[in-house]
Amino acid sequence: MMLSEADLLEGRYNGLDCCRTWEVEKKLQAQMERMVEGWPKLPEVIEFQQKLFWPVLWAMDKGLRVDLEKKKGLSKELASRTREMKKELGMMVGHELNVNSPAQMKDFFYGDLRQPLIFSRGGKGKKKSPTLGEEALIKIGEREALLKPLVQHILLLRSVAKFKSSFIDAEVDVDGKMRTSFKIAGTKNYRFASSQSAWWNGMNFQNLPKGDEDGESKLPNVRGMFVPDPGYEFFDIDLDSADLRIVAFESNCLEMKQWLREGKKVYVEVAKEYYKDPSITKNHWAYRLFKSLCHGTNYLGEAKGLAGRLGLSELEVVKIQRWYFGKFPEILEWHEKVKAQVREKRFVENVFGYRMWYAGRVEEATFRDAVAAIPQSTVGCLINRGWMNLWEGVGKKGVDGDVEVLLQVHDSLGGQFKEEKQEMKEEVVRACTVPLKYEEGDCLIPVGFSCSKESWGACR
Repeated sequence: MMLSEADLLEGRYNGLDCCRTWEVEKKLQAQMERMVEGWPKLPEVIEFQQKLFWPVLWAMDKGLRVDLEKKKGLSKELASRTREMKKELGMMVGHELNVNSPAQMKDFFYGDLRQPLIFSRGGKGKKKSPTLGEEALIKIGEREALLKPLVQHILLLRSVAKFKSSFIDAEVDVDGKMRTSFKIAGTKNYRFASSQSAWWNGMNFQNLPKGDEDGESKLPNVRGMFVPDPGYEFFDIDLDSADLRIVAFESNCLEMKQWLREGKKVYVEVAKEYYKDPSITKNHWAYRLFKSLCHGTNYLGEAKGLAGRLGLSELEVVKIQRWYFGKFPEILEWHEKVKAQVREKRFVENVFGYRMWYAGRVEEATFRDAVAAIPQSTVGCLINRGWMNLWEGVGKKGVDGDVEVLLQVHDSLGGQFKEEKQEMKEEVVRACTVPLKYEEGDCLIPVGFSCSKESWGACR
């Protein structure tokens, strides 16, 4: 058979592609061998990351089955709501206002309302310019009490429109499945990233929201439109207080570790002690406050920034942080160790041996990034090992498997198992209970399991 010129050119292109990638691999292998002496766990890290290719590719190909009628109904519902909210906004400001038009928003807030300019933070090679992004609008609402209802309405309108376009209206494949492109090396902290599929449809699966049907926004649970295949039941697993547990073990915070062993809610106990009120539970406002404040403090959050987000005075945040570090001095010591590590070696390393590097100028933002990178990368590495355990065990081969992992969302996995195989619930939990090996002892993060025959969003 005679090959056409186009076939020959394509064959040459593919051949060159194979040769070039082979050459790159040889160079990378040589580089790895040079680095092993100073990074003993590097071969293990690379081997595991490469192994992820097959289960991740399978999940991308499989996709999530969509209830098309529910998807259509949600789209109509949000379109109607958007129209009503635009009418209400027009009545509030006296004319039509496109909240997604920077020019119209600037004319209205900085022109008609004569608000003092708020500038963007800028960045590398970028000039600071007037902005009306979310942070700027919130600042205007806090500064001008009369404008707060208007600001809240604009922010909610933007959220509803974004929610509809990004999630509800994402394009489905011809077989009724929604797909994504998972990026195993998507972030510097070894967490996955995802985007539209290779065929420019689907969506980002990493930030699929649960909605807020009972809250102020009334946004629907978009996960409810993803349903299991016939004969299967959807499951969702997550890790209980994963970041906090890792901070406790990384810093070897003895009292915090003891509370966790006893099954106590750390931030409930912290709030009880600070306010000297033993009646505080996780439903109390103080728990929600301390959960946000202490989480931010664990990650080197500054008093000024935390105060703005939490509605406290800067003085009150400073007071709480001083008390917190006085109670848990190990966390403050851990912060200093991380800073020293970054200054001296320009990297931090998690318990699995994965390193995060900092080649640029070392600033306070670098330290914040490094402290947060350790728990975040650890959680990503842990959940991926649970996925691999399932793939190599009950979920291997994927096709018509007893357990099929369909997606990974940072600290959780979603998928389906055969209805008649109810014992797979225990198997999934067992596979995802991966011990973190610290010198002072293993850290086991409890795995929460929920499931539903109806949809991902209905998992309870």
